[in-house]
Amino acid sequence: MNYCQGPDCHTYETQDRIRGPKGNKHYQTRRRSSFYYLGGNACSMQCQADWFRKFGERALDHFGRTTEPKTSARQCVAQGL
Repeated sequence: MNYCQGPDCHTYETQDRIRGPKGNKHYQTRRRSSFYYLGGNACSMQCQADWFRKFGERALDHFGRTTEPKTSARQCVAQGL
């Protein structure tokens, strides 16, 4: 089982996040066998957006930013020219 990596996942009030004994309920990060967002690390688009908002700049700085346009080796055929 995996935990959602969204930094605010535990703050969203949904039924599947409620955990704890009667009288001492709290919201907890979602836990599932598979996720569909953020490469299999986030439970929803909201958690994916939260993660990118918090860590996106650091990820780009770490892995590198595109500083030049990328080009294809294929020839471009202009239509109508």
